[in-house]
Amino acid sequence: MENSTVKTSAAAFILMLLVLVATGLAYVLQASSSTKFEGTYPMVKPMVQGAFNFYPDRVEIKLAEDPLPVNRIAVFAYDSQDRQICILKPVYDRTVVLTRDNYPDYRVHFRNGKVDGYDLLHGHVGFQEKMNFVDILNEAKESGRHYGVQECLYPICTRCLDVCVVRKFFVLDMVVAEDGTIYPIFRNAGCPRCGKCMKACKQGVICRSIDLPSMVPAGTGTDTVPYKPPDLEKALEQMTY
Repeated sequence: MENSTVKTSAAAFILMLLVLVATGLAYVLQASSSTKFEGTYPMVKPMVQGAFNFYPDRVEIKLAEDPLPVNRIAVFAYDSQDRQICILKPVYDRTVVLTRDNYPDYRVHFRNGKVDGYDLLHGHVGFQEKMNFVDILNEAKESGRHYGVQECLYPICTRCLDVCVVRKFFVLDMVVAEDGTIYPIFRNAGCPRCGKCMKACKQGVICRSIDLPSMVPAGTGTDTVPYKPPDLEKALEQMTY
């Protein structure tokens, strides 16, 4: 009877040990497979560059790099009222093709150099009958207004701002560059390095500082300044903190 009890207890102990080992392995595998961002400063990747080629029936854009991790990009052109008209397009082999049956998806309004709302245009029959996106691009080009590409989809997408715990202190903010591009910027001195904005950004615009070589010391020893193309300098100077 005692031998049977001992054997039962030993079997139960071994079973419990196996369960603990399996649970530990599952935790380790899950932890290693999930991306860890905590403890690193967020960075804004350099703006993607695109070369526009205008043809009578279409516009082709050759990108300098693939827009990772999502293979899509926003093409924009400004209208006569200084509003940004945008269309979302897929990218194939670093190329975006716009034809005359492509119509804009949304329109961004500005006030005092800041985004002041947007209109959804996709499916708006009246606007489609007025002008397609190829005509919008051609008009912007001929009138000397801004046009280009951008990976950030603000204000349509606000995921990074929604999860930022220090947003009210303008640690994370959106600016309009001199070339008309909308982009996020950071003030890392007040950043808690929680990693939420990096996880929330599905376009890959915000990433870890260690993944980018363009890291510039801010001079304080504890702060860092994200990569800033020359056209962002003026926007930074105009911001009030």
